[in-house]
Amino acid sequence: MARAYSMDRRSVQREQTRARLITAVHALIIERGSIAVQMAEIAERADVSVRTAYNHFTSSDELLGAAMGAITEEFAQLAPDTADTSDTPPLEAFRALIHDWYGLFAVESDKLEAMLAIRNSEDFTAALAEARRLRLGRATDILTRAAEQGLLRVPLRDAQAMTYCATGFASWSALVPQFGLSQEHAVQVMTETLTRALFADESD
Repeated sequence: MARAYSMDRRSVQREQTRARLITAVHALIIERGSIAVQMAEIAERADVSVRTAYNHFTSSDELLGAAMGAITEEFAQLAPDTADTSDTPPLEAFRALIHDWYGLFAVESDKLEAMLAIRNSEDFTAALAEARRLRLGRATDILTRAAEQGLLRVPLRDAQAMTYCATGFASWSALVPQFGLSQEHAVQVMTETLTRALFADESD
């Protein structure tokens, strides 16, 4: 029993150290507005030795990928299985998609802004692709059900493309930081615009 407890405790400590390293990366890139961070300074910020940092990640590049992956996990929470949303009317689910995604952009904007400068990390590229896949997957589930119920006024493929572009970080950035809309107003504008463009009126 004591051995099992010891292994569980080590596992928890390992996860805590990993989390501290990822948090340190996020803090450093937000402060600098760039991803030019070295393993030694990441370890110092996380209050661990450089050797410990390398025990968790083989390179700063891998750690940067994991940092983006941590954000991706938050996006994953916004992409439930189709079965979880099948009882929700498509239009209601569609509006929730925009609200949820824009809400997470608002929370994670500083991290995303800095990390999107990364262009030479395979780990980061994979994590970013996964976040985009999750967003497109949730939109596709909703729009496919809407098409099956005759609720779309445009072809499904067109609806997917428009929704994918409109719910991206670049679109949120254009409306909120750049154009100066409040978070609530941005959600309202995008929701109303896409709803009118994609969904048929009941009178149609």
